[in-house]
Amino acid sequence: MADPKQPKHSETPPPAKRKRVVLLCACCAAAVLLLCLLVALALGNDSEPHKGRDTSPAPSPTPDRGILFNDRYRGPTFVPRFELPKNTYDSDKFVEEDGFLRYDSETATLGVDVSEFQGEIDWQQVKDAGIDFCILRVGYRGTTQGMLNEDSRLAENLAGAEAAGLKIGVYFFSQAVSEHEARKEADFVLKRLKGHEIDYPVVFDWEPPTEEGLRAYGMAGWQVSNFAAAFCKRIADAGYTACIYSNKNMAYDFWDLTQLADYALWYAEYQPVPSFYYDFSLWQYSESGSVPGIPVEVDLNICFEAY
Repeated sequence: MADPKQPKHSETPPPAKRKRVVLLCACCAAAVLLLCLLVALALGNDSEPHKGRDTSPAPSPTPDRGILFNDRYRGPTFVPRFELPKNTYDSDKFVEEDGFLRYDSETATLGVDVSEFQGEIDWQQVKDAGIDFCILRVGYRGTTQGMLNEDSRLAENLAGAEAAGLKIGVYFFSQAVSEHEARKEADFVLKRLKGHEIDYPVVFDWEPPTEEGLRAYGMAGWQVSNFAAAFCKRIADAGYTACIYSNKNMAYDFWDLTQLADYALWYAEYQPVPSFYYDFSLWQYSESGSVPGIPVEVDLNICFEAY
């Protein structure tokens, strides 16, 4: 009787069975070898075209952030790169005198800008208070239907300022939505300047409407720069000094000032010293000035040019 602890089948296969096992192992090894060869060929074919060059996605070009400028009020600030002369005004030369801010130079003058909202003005009192020039609103374009309107006090302000001996400039509040409209605005202004001596600039004042539904809402800066250029060219061709009005935000982020480099800039910033990086001809430094002869608050300006 066989030992009950011994398995019924021996763990060593018979000779025929051993041959089948060896043959099976050989086939498996060949299959593995073939698979490895195929993988190696595939990897080789995939890597070959990329030798010696970086196939990672090209990085996006680094945008020109402009010129790093230490703004007096904002601190380190990137400003756009325009082909324009730089601001060279000496901050120590801005001095307060008789309630007005002045610039200590032979050419700088003090002025106001007014519209019908300032009411009836005694221009002789204005002159006697030390004001040298005024910039009068000629008119404006409506924000909804786009009609051209004359300032209701233009005629009397022109006559009063002339009689008092003030130098005169003018501005038009534009809401043009095309170059054609801007030229029409310039023609509107020129018609009303006939017979008057205008020494100071004729200004294009376009300010973005803030309410949807207004006709000029959403206009892009490059578009309005084209409008400004059309207006200014018409004014300059007529023999006047053409000018653009702007605050800091619009000057940096809206206008294409390089396109408008041939025209003067009237810059608005209500601070003790202007901080704009580029040059400008006039500076509107206050919107709440008090001047004898003007019954309400008025904008105050310094002009640096000898117009």
